[in-house]
This record gives sequence, structure tokens and C-alpha cells, in this order.
Amino acid sequence: DRVGGAPVPLAPDYLPEELELPAIEELWQIAYLPGGSRIRVRENLAGHRLGLEAAVHAQEVVFARLRHWLRSRASEVIVPRAHSLAGELGFEVNRVSIRNQRSRWGSCSSKKNLSLNLKLLFVTPRQLRYVLLHELCHTVEMNHSARFWGLLEEFEPESRALKRSMRRAWREVPVWV
Repeated sequence: DRVGGAPVPLAPDYLPEELELPAIEELWQIAYLPGGSRIRVRENLAGHRLGLEAAVHAQEVVFARLRHWLRSRASEVIVPRAHSLAGELGFEVNRVSIRNQRSRWGSCSSKKNLSLNLKLLFVTPRQLRYVLLHELCHTVEMNHSARFWGLLEEFEPESRALKRSMRRAWREVPVWV
């Protein structure tokens, strides 16, 4: 699906204090700590805390580091889920990668490689599963034919409603991501 609408500008001094990742049911607290010339992210998995260390917390630099961290987190959690779901349902998939795509939730190549958007971290678990199923069905049907939609409905009977919900899901993604 394509992204609609222009992003709302942020206040120049805005830095997030927490990151809610509904797809994987995580809430991360963010602390901005004094540090050296490079900005580093310190992760405490047990406490779901991120510490950003830097001498200056320039908004765009912080956002870039947080996007990098989000991509890494999505790779750690969503990629194994995609492989697990594929195995569980009998789909053949090769590589699964995470990207920060502007206009698509995911894609599937003819070589059965999936590319998933890191922004999927901000959708619901059910929406994430729908996108994974959608892309996995493309490993069998590389189009949006009636056969494709029929296959998808075999695995997700509510696929039409979920497809509509994904058009609105872009609103849940923070503007800076």
C-alpha cells in the first residue's frame, strides 16, 4: 500500500521519551545521557530502556540513530517470525530483510526474498501477521489475482478488513521514523 498525506512537522526541540512498538508488544523508555562526540545507543533488554549517549542531542542525529536501532530491533524479532510462520504454514522463503521503506509495508521478489518495512513495529500484532501472510502468499502467486486473494483468505479469513486497516496504519508511525 502507498502512503497518503504529508507528514506533520515536529517541534524543533522534540525528542521522544518512549517508543511503543505494538507489533511486538514492547514499550521502551528513552534517556538522553551526556557522552562523547559520537551518539551511541545503549540497550537494556530486560528493562526495555534505551540510553542515547552524546555530547549534543541534535534532533536529526537522534532520529537517525533511533531509526537504525528500530531496523535492528525489527531484524531481531520480525525476521524470525517471518521464517517461523513460513515453516509453520509450508511456505518456501529464502531471505528476509528489513528496510525503512517509504510507501510499502513489504514486498516479495521472484526469488522468494521478502523485504519488510521496519515501520511494521508500529502496527498491531494482527496487522503484522497479515502483512507477513500477504508476502508469504506472494511466494506462490506473484500477483494480486483472484487466486492470490483466495490463498490469502485460506490463512486469514479477515484479510479484506485487515487490508483496509493497513491503509490507516501509517498514521500510527511517528513522523520522524
